[in-house]
Amino acid sequence: MELYKFGIKFFTEPELNIQVNEFIPEFHHWIQTDAVQNHLLIDVVDYSHISDGPGIMLIAHEGQFSFDLESELPGFMYQRRTEIEGDFSQRLASVFSTTAKAVRQLERNSLGKPIQFKTNIFRFIANDRLAAENSDEKQNLYKESVHTFIQRKFQGSKLEIENISSKNERLAFNVKAQEDINFLMSTEEGNNE
Repeated sequence: MELYKFGIKFFTEPELNIQVNEFIPEFHHWIQTDAVQNHLLIDVVDYSHISDGPGIMLIAHEGQFSFDLESELPGFMYQRRTEIEGDFSQRLASVFSTTAKAVRQLERNSLGKPIQFKTNIFRFIANDRLAAENSDEKQNLYKESVHTFIQRKFQGSKLEIENISSKNERLAFNVKAQEDINFLMSTEEGNNE
């Protein structure tokens, strides 16, 4: 499994009325303070005027962070762009950890703006159609890999994994824990960044 261009997205709580462009100063603060480990943060881009788009993006050499607005489901996403050492499981651990740490950092933002994320659901999005074409075979392969990864981190958790992409879209699926699991809390140990 050669895929390294993929992302993880955590969704905001639906009752929050968030204006994503209000978080532009927070992303500039991340750049100024070198807030994301092992990432060269470069610039902030405002796409919030585009409905169903990437919202606000923090561009790094290694990947892109975005306050994503796709499908009217706001959330925070990290998409890796450059290669990561190790097998797919190690790359997944790294991307998952980077995303979860950034989400927790956003919740503790320096602006004092309230924001909260759902902790028992996330989206996996492949961003390389050659390495991960959106076929039943590849869907099953990546679902199984993500399921195995989550089971190692959260032993015994019961998961629902739902394909949310059509054949003409990038391979993507949601992973939801049936019980009250906090996917954001497992990233302190065993980090492969």
